[in-house]
Amino acid sequence: MIEYKKLIDHYMVMERLKKSGGLRKELTPEKCVQMYIQHYNPDINILQSLEIANKIKLLVKEIHNIPW
Repeated sequence: MIEYKKLIDHYMVMERLKKSGGLRKELTPEKCVQMYIQHYNPDINILQSLEIANKIKLLVKEIHNIPW
């Protein structure tokens, strides 16, 4: 299984890419993380990868809410 740290980093990179306008319209950072999970672990169920991607999305929101 892929580490959550790598998934969080990937989500943040895709989020920055979307903000800069470099990500296609139909793709979201959550969808990109789901595809990333399925690429590195093809045995995982699509619904499980979607659930993990949603958890990553919530974790990143919590990270962004940390007052630095």
